[in-house]
Amino acid sequence: MWHQNTHHHHGSAIMLLGILIGMAPAIMVVSAIPVSPLPVLEKAENHVSELSKIVLDLKKSLRARDCGDLLKAGQINNGVYVIFPTSDSKGTSVYCDMNTDGGGWTVIQNRGQYGNSVYYFYRNWTEYANGFGNRDKEYWTGNDVLHTLTSQDRGFTLRIELKNETGESLVANYKIFKVASQADRYKMTVGGYSGPPGSDSFSYTNGINFSTFDSDNDNHSSNCATTYKGGWWYAACHSSNLNGLNLNGPHTSFADGIEWSRRNHVGGLHHYSYPEARMMIREANSLPEAV
Repeated sequence: MWHQNTHHHHGSAIMLLGILIGMAPAIMVVSAIPVSPLPVLEKAENHVSELSKIVLDLKKSLRARDCGDLLKAGQINNGVYVIFPTSDSKGTSVYCDMNTDGGGWTVIQNRGQYGNSVYYFYRNWTEYANGFGNRDKEYWTGNDVLHTLTSQDRGFTLRIELKNETGESLVANYKIFKVASQADRYKMTVGGYSGPPGSDSFSYTNGINFSTFDSDNDNHSSNCATTYKGGWWYAACHSSNLNGLNLNGPHTSFADGIEWSRRNHVGGLHHYSYPEARMMIREANSLPEAV
């Protein structure tokens, strides 16, 4: 549909441009004689107006909803791009991974060693709603954008990548990922885990609201976001804390780092913070079948 509409508008635009070019000599002749050129100019103006409308429609059809659309349009390089999650939404900058597992991934979170404070992700409700950070370094895309993207009928899958200080990686895929609106406290729906056996630390958050230190929406008597120093889908409280403090490896504090509790290859339980973490989404039907 998208490509068909693009070709249709492109052909119409070329046709109208040809009409306008063909009319140019006539307009010049009319302007050279003492007869009012108004009817011809009005006709040309109507054509220009119609052409402008087609160009506007063409621009709208080319506004990529996510990194998957950009990949289909021929963008094959990793980097920061502007996407338009809905036809009437303002553009938002995201990092696109066009290489991993077929590409087309919209990166919604990235953690790493970029010189930021360990508290860089310890933010309030509004900051998590709007997003923050440097799109080609450490950032959170924003809960409002997450909701807009994942509430569409297409359906999205989530890929989580964690890397330790020796470069060893853990990858977890989820075939279902959806974030509700702010009115519903960005409640998350997640399921369909595939990855290392026994390493699913995220399904625990299915059906859980998002919380920050200034907006306590968890299922615990205390504020989990305050205790574990992040903005996250805390239940009572967590088995993952990917927006926690950037403690870069083993630490003595309890479960407040970039935590992924269910793992079998690094660190002590609740005392290891991954130096690198990344979350990214794309259309669910493009996720390869687990083997």
